[in-house]
Amino acid sequence: MSSRRVVITGAHIVSALGLEADDSFRGLCEGGKGAGPIRFFDPTAVNTTIAYELPGDLDKTFRRYYSRRMLRQTLKYTRAGLIAARQLVERYPVDFASLDRERIGVCCGISGLGLYGATNDTWSVVRMMSNALPAFLTIEWDLHGLSQTIGQGETSGMEALFTAYRLIRDGRADLMIAGGFEAACLEHVVTAFEKAGALSADNAHPDEACRPFDQARSGIVLGEGGAMLILESAEHAAARGARPLCALEGFSVGFQGRQALAPLTEDPIVESIQGALEAGGIPAEGIDLVVAQGNALPEGDRIEARAIARVFGAHRPYVTATKAAFGYCHAGGSAIDVAVAAHSLSKGIVPPLVNLTAPDPDLPALNFVAERAIEAELRAAVVESYAIGGHHASVVMSSVA
Repeated sequence: MSSRRVVITGAHIVSALGLEADDSFRGLCEGGKGAGPIRFFDPTAVNTTIAYELPGDLDKTFRRYYSRRMLRQTLKYTRAGLIAARQLVERYPVDFASLDRERIGVCCGISGLGLYGATNDTWSVVRMMSNALPAFLTIEWDLHGLSQTIGQGETSGMEALFTAYRLIRDGRADLMIAGGFEAACLEHVVTAFEKAGALSADNAHPDEACRPFDQARSGIVLGEGGAMLILESAEHAAARGARPLCALEGFSVGFQGRQALAPLTEDPIVESIQGALEAGGIPAEGIDLVVAQGNALPEGDRIEARAIARVFGAHRPYVTATKAAFGYCHAGGSAIDVAVAAHSLSKGIVPPLVNLTAPDPDLPALNFVAERAIEAELRAAVVESYAIGGHHASVVMSSVA
């Protein structure tokens, strides 16, 4: 079977910076920061009292599209994902009735950290099932292709996109709605990450606490949100008059094969990026942008920066990261980063690495984009992600301008 080219024809982010249209990408480019005191639970019992929570008008926005009954049937992450999907197909129209629904599906990443709720009412099982988001969307649009949830921690969103990509590339689907979401700013999650020593406790300065690759970085700040994207074959997009934002050239998805909480090392990141470059047939010198994971962990950022430097050597692509704007969104994070790269390639804009005011002198001299967004001719981008447990994923994307 011949391989088909896969393009992204829509990308919508829902985050602490906003729910509507281009709120999140525009906010990121403007240096926006969505952190603040935790609202969802009383944080007096935890040390870290800040997070990047979804906006307070989430439920009001949800009710624009769905019934009060649906509100009772869904958790926060599901509502956010449903809003994103609805707004996605409004901003980038898809007329499902005119398409072959047998060849359209939904694939979503969720780590499961955001599953919570009362277990003594009619909708408990529906509310807490990990497949809620793809199930609701598949039912709503009467789709008959794949409907699946991928759970691989931080890489979940990217691995959902990889699944969608393979189906389309191999001719088993024409169009897929795919991405990842999480809303896990919950007391037990905050407590767990505290005990792992991963969280910043700079509660006095929530907007400045997350500082990827900065010498003053002090740890992760949890976030909520994610992104939904439209993937389809180039031929299918052309036939329905959809304009691609970019093309997906190749993925690398793997596992480092060590114990679940083994320290992060350079080699798996290097191999992941190189694997995606090889799969996409693009040399390192052809990459103009790297969207790094940038968790703001002291050792993790150092290892990641060294891995990026090893891959690209003297070639110095722009490097950015999104955690200081959106927070650590678990399964939603890698989907957000792919959506950011898609918009960057489409618009010729590299968003800034927010809060990077003093790059760590112990890091390699990467070409970080700090302080403000820049306009640039971007041929291709790499997005890389890794997760607790040893999962790694990278994707190479190219401009279609």
